[in-house]
Amino acid sequence: MPGDFVYAKTIETKIFTIPKNHQLISRVFFDESGKHFAYVIKKGDGEAVVYDGKEGGLYYAVLSETFERKLVFSSSGEKLMYATRSLGDGREHIMLNNEEFFSPDQNKEVVHYGFSPDGKHTYFIQTGDFLKELSGKVDEVDTLYIDGAKVNTVFPANQMLEPHFINDKVEPIYWSNTSDENKRTLVIGANKIGTFSDMNTDFTFSGDGKRFAFVTDNFLIRKPHIVIDGKEMSGANDSIEVIFFSPDSKEVSYIAKRGGSSVLVRDGKEFYKAYSLSNFVQSPNSKRFAVVGQNVKDQFEQKIGNNGGELFTLYHVNIDNKKQPTLYTKVSSAAFSFDSQHYAYVAEKPDGNTIISIVVRDGKEQKISGSVDVSFAPVFSYNGKHIVYLVRNGPRPDLYFDQKKIGQYDQIENITFSKDNSALLFNTKKDGVLALQTVAIKR
Repeated sequence: MPGDFVYAKTIETKIFTIPKNHQLISRVFFDESGKHFAYVIKKGDGEAVVYDGKEGGLYYAVLSETFERKLVFSSSGEKLMYATRSLGDGREHIMLNNEEFFSPDQNKEVVHYGFSPDGKHTYFIQTGDFLKELSGKVDEVDTLYIDGAKVNTVFPANQMLEPHFINDKVEPIYWSNTSDENKRTLVIGANKIGTFSDMNTDFTFSGDGKRFAFVTDNFLIRKPHIVIDGKEMSGANDSIEVIFFSPDSKEVSYIAKRGGSSVLVRDGKEFYKAYSLSNFVQSPNSKRFAVVGQNVKDQFEQKIGNNGGELFTLYHVNIDNKKQPTLYTKVSSAAFSFDSQHYAYVAEKPDGNTIISIVVRDGKEQKISGSVDVSFAPVFSYNGKHIVYLVRNGPRPDLYFDQKKIGQYDQIENITFSKDNSALLFNTKKDGVLALQTVAIKR
């Protein structure tokens, strides 16, 4: 049963104490093992990266992606890659373990950098000269580098995607121009996959790396279609929002807008429809799923004095194609246990004229004091008996184990259980101290 444990003292293993003169301008990044870390500091007119406690060189900026600085660990955490821009000439640099690894030519940039899944190889793409591209006089090309060495293939400028690694072999992915300005040919490795209209989403690969999907879209010609393994699928889509492969790589699901509604499509069939859908997840065995939905008519007004109130949109959760009866003002993604037998999520819901926080496990609710953090889905222990989740009773998040508060920290990362279910482990940052926390679980 949930909660059948004796809570032992939390053991804190200090990893590093952040110097007081370090002005952090990013979160602390931890690798998957929890043993390596990095963060960005402001120093005078520039920025620098601190990796495993060692400060790198000073640059004008550490470059960002999607509004967050991009620091990439190798799978072992023993290598770190990021991009910088110099204080003087403004040139970009690819940094490897705080050392300049590659500097593109003037007026060129580096995009799509990282490591192969096994961490043995580096990759990045150098773009063409953007000033020459703007002039329209020169056909510029992108250049792929593996382990710092140029791949001797000509790729059209601005048409190259992040390379794909499978079985330790790199496969460049790019679009090749055709005589029809509205169409391009997709090439993966040495194989021409097919000719399509412009692609408008990143590639989605299956977990085994053998299958792929993307959206092809040309607004002047037709509505968007999904392409799976090179085959363009039919469907009257106004837009396609997100694509998923099942954990076993056999099924493709996506959420599309059709006629003013969001539709969950699985293996080409409409599975569930609502005004909007989000937070689709599948169980580890690929047989179960959960999705969050919202309908226009579902609203809640919380009265505030005599001057009206605050109007909330209400959400519902669909588990295995069954809409759950409770409506929520906020709800997290659901999580499934490792054996796929159990699910859990955190939410807030109306209770009279108030809003309360709850944890839902297999349909059963448990009230929680404070405000649950719905941006963080619960994490199951390997045996499926316990979950952890975040609650906010102030500026710092509280970590909860089942219904017990473990501690309050500035930042919590890498939450996991030991495979024998004897311990909960996670990285923290609190009052400038980076640590690995271990919570013993005794039955």
